[in-house]
Amino acid sequence: MIIFKTVDVEKAYLPIRGTKKSAGYDFRIPEDVVIKPGETYTVDSGIQLRLTDEHEHYVGLMFIRSSLGIKKHLRVSNSVGVIDADYEDNIRIALHNYGKEPVRLEKFEKVVQMVFVPYGFNTQIRDYISEERTGGVGSTGKF
Repeated sequence: MIIFKTVDVEKAYLPIRGTKKSAGYDFRIPEDVVIKPGETYTVDSGIQLRLTDEHEHYVGLMFIRSSLGIKKHLRVSNSVGVIDADYEDNIRIALHNYGKEPVRLEKFEKVVQMVFVPYGFNTQIRDYISEERTGGVGSTGKF
């Protein structure tokens, strides 16, 4: 189970999916902000996350909402935010303006979405690498 908790109800909305088939949960910004060109702005979302045991091998990946990336030239500062299953503090949102104009965001505007993805697989650690595929990009041919 995925559990979201608001730390301060006055400053935060619980993340929700826009539709039944939406992949991500929309997070809102808790205050008005202007992000200057080239600037990174970090804000506490006021939201905490808890994944129960059956989701212990999931990660929350935080992406900018498409409209803000395309229209306002914003991105999550490190391209994708990674929220591990055992992270228990408030989720922070770091936005970077890579455009040429300041970007104004209004309090409670939807800014990022979090998608939950399973991770982990069986691994074998060896002290050698197979020579079957070498050559990098295009190593399997053109077609």
